[in-house]
Amino acid sequence: MDLEIFIKSLIECINETDLGKTKDFSTLNDFFIDLEYSTDGNGRIDILILGFDSAIIIENKIYHHLNNNLKDYWNTIVKNKNQEEKSIGIVLSLSGKESINHAHFIPLTHLILLNKVMANIGQYLLSSSDKYYIYLKDFYQNIINLSKKTMEKEELLFVLNHLPKINAVIGLSKSYKNFIKEEVDRACNQLEGFRLVPLKIGSSKEIRLRYYESEKVKGLCFTVLFSDLFNGKQSLSIYIEIWGEKD
Repeated sequence: MDLEIFIKSLIECINETDLGKTKDFSTLNDFFIDLEYSTDGNGRIDILILGFDSAIIIENKIYHHLNNNLKDYWNTIVKNKNQEEKSIGIVLSLSGKESINHAHFIPLTHLILLNKVMANIGQYLLSSSDKYYIYLKDFYQNIINLSKKTMEKEELLFVLNHLPKINAVIGLSKSYKNFIKEEVDRACNQLEGFRLVPLKIGSSKEIRLRYYESEKVKGLCFTVLFSDLFNGKQSLSIYIEIWGEKD
């Protein structure tokens, strides 16, 4: 998936905020992205998008409270007034309700950002890989699920009153998923000349796909994506790819 759509969507989200309207990102064309960028105060910036005279500093929060030194982050990157007018800090979180005590940082939720990405994605679909688009949709759905409000009282009482049945369904669901994985493995293992690329048991990839590489043809591989069998779509996708330079 082209990085351009994420940067474009991020800047659009910024421009919709009061602080963002005072900033100028028109020169943020050539940039590099760094992860865990070291600060002057021995901190770590989660994501840094840095241009010639502008920057977007992102502190990514999922479940942890905001206790980072945002002043250290800002002063490490922004050194003069010109940079200040073309730079901004973002606290990216599920709730967007963190208390931010810095004049140049704004809150932004993962869901608002991904909503913007999905709204902008149409023009990129023809040139993007179907496989990576499926990964994006999967990630998007996970963020939607994580962003939902906590359980209401009525829902909690329903769970407590039906807990034995719910546990039985959960157990059946696990058995069904294990059956699907075993059947996919059994079918793919019958193909001669392909090697299974091992994935960590229980990882997000292992429970969704299998990846095989050809032992005879360099760069030939295929991915079996079976996660749609778990969500009612009843479909299985196979992606065949050839890596390497053309002759």
